[in-house]
Amino acid sequence: MVPRFPATHAMVQKPSGDTWMLVDRSQVTLNGLECNKIGVGYQAFREESGKCNLNPGSCLGNQLKELYAADVSLMASGKNPIYLARSRGEFAMCTNANNLYLEYTMTGYQNTQIVLEIPGDKVGVYINVYFCVLQNRAKGRIDEVVAGNFEALSDFGVVDVQVTNEGSLAAAFYVGIAECSENIREVSEVEVSIEKLTTVHTKFRLFANSGEGKYEECTATLKNAKGELVSTKHFNFTITDQYINSFENYTSDPDYVSWDTNGNICTDACSHWYMIFCFIT
Repeated sequence: MVPRFPATHAMVQKPSGDTWMLVDRSQVTLNGLECNKIGVGYQAFREESGKCNLNPGSCLGNQLKELYAADVSLMASGKNPIYLARSRGEFAMCTNANNLYLEYTMTGYQNTQIVLEIPGDKVGVYINVYFCVLQNRAKGRIDEVVAGNFEALSDFGVVDVQVTNEGSLAAAFYVGIAECSENIREVSEVEVSIEKLTTVHTKFRLFANSGEGKYEECTATLKNAKGELVSTKHFNFTITDQYINSFENYTSDPDYVSWDTNGNICTDACSHWYMIFCFIT
């Protein structure tokens, strides 16, 4: 608000930034129909209840002049003003294309919250994808595959796949075991997130479908986040025959015959499977 009446008043002829005030919107009426607010009009006085019994000026409280006087009184007592703009920073009035603007200059830090509204169909997800060693564009590779031998059916083998991300950013990869011999069960891929210039180890369990020992082979695979194959490494291992422990394996050599505590040969004393005491040491 800019004071315009009376025209001969000093604040109207040459307004000073020292008298500018910042007031809350709730203290201002724009239609002039509310009493005791800045901008009150004659209509508010006419509609005031019991106006004939009220003191003169009962509808004209909380005007700019009164707020200014209250701030001057606070400063005189060494306190900070409530409404004067100069207590909050440097203000200046500028005109652009006959429009009046208030310019505010502040030195310091202030927290500001900005809310951005973006339509859902405009939002996309970007995945960092790295490629394998190809034409000097190396970003990720399989360094080594270590596979141990194991016994068929009764055990499983462990395969350790070492993978390195050679890129400058963290990336997602899929490590898997594929193209194995028919005797090896299928293995699921594992998703790993690898930091830049970092090596990780991923372990897999391999199981054989039969008890027959064989020379087996598989291929370790490395895929990027899009599922594109970027690196492979072939490896092999051996599955031994399944070991079966039965009485048929015992020797008939007299030097290796077992005896019980009564001097009887165990095979004679324990001729039937239901002799439970024969199996207690």
